[in-house]
Amino acid sequence: MAVYHGKNTKTDESRLILIQPSKSSQDRLKQIIRAPGVLEDCVILAHVVILEAAESDWEPYLRYSKQQFNRIANAAQTSQVINTGKKPKTFRYSADSHGNLVKEEIKDAIMEDTNSLCFKDSQRLEFLYEQLSRCSAIIQNSIDIATGCLAFCEALRDTTTTAAEVREASSNKLHLYIRRMKMHAQAAELLTKQVEKTAQVISQILHIRNEAEALRNTTTMRDMLKLLTDLGNSAKNESESLRVISEQSARDSRFTTVLSFTAILYLPASLVATIFSSNLVRSSGDEDTAGGRFVVAAQFWLFPVLAVALTLVTLVPTIVALRMIQARGFKLRGIKED
Repeated sequence: MAVYHGKNTKTDESRLILIQPSKSSQDRLKQIIRAPGVLEDCVILAHVVILEAAESDWEPYLRYSKQQFNRIANAAQTSQVINTGKKPKTFRYSADSHGNLVKEEIKDAIMEDTNSLCFKDSQRLEFLYEQLSRCSAIIQNSIDIATGCLAFCEALRDTTTTAAEVREASSNKLHLYIRRMKMHAQAAELLTKQVEKTAQVISQILHIRNEAEALRNTTTMRDMLKLLTDLGNSAKNESESLRVISEQSARDSRFTTVLSFTAILYLPASLVATIFSSNLVRSSGDEDTAGGRFVVAAQFWLFPVLAVALTLVTLVPTIVALRMIQARGFKLRGIKED
């Protein structure tokens, strides 16, 4: 609420301009203006009423600011600097029958969450500090205005138009207003100092937590790097094992090729020996008589027929199965492309 007071020295007329006055101030001013009396008395009483109305709002505001501060201050006092996963202990101090100080742990104490303290609280304290600093300046300005009004009230003693009882009442109210405003100024100054100290504590707590978190992240990254190094070494060992297996397979393949080539070389001789050792080829002469010869038996035609039939029975299903597998592979590839 703002007040502008203008006075015409020639006509001794005063004008008051009020900006955003409260409802109670408006009602009180209307009563003063309508009451019979001198104009100067109404003016000084108007200033007293306006100052008293403004003063009545300071105590609730400072109480509200104190509550906001206490919530953050309790979190700063009970919060662990580094979250260890354990609930912080709370103790109560009392005196025994002999006057000695006894320390007692409170088992069921309700503690603040250790993670509730954050940078947002530091911002709130900064905002509260600015508000209190502005309040201190406004309170001091209000005291200066009241001091000026008091000096104006004392100056009215020399005039004959001002009633003594009105002047005395206004002077007493102004003295009371100044004392109460000085009390509000002291409360605001004390709360400002508490906010400043608590802000420093919260800043240190957050700084230590950030350093602990950075150390934890560094340790995690070091462990991950060690794990990746171990995985790389394992992959290297597996690659070396695969290389050894590949070399062994290559040697086995060469050995198998040699065996297959040898078997192919001996296959005609083995086939000839098999034929001559069977009943398909017989000797026409006596075994003891020279000049005998080999004679093909009548069932010799069974050998090529069975050989060709068995070959076809073996190769045809194999070729058909390979064609079906190949066709299925082409079909699956076409579905994936679509």
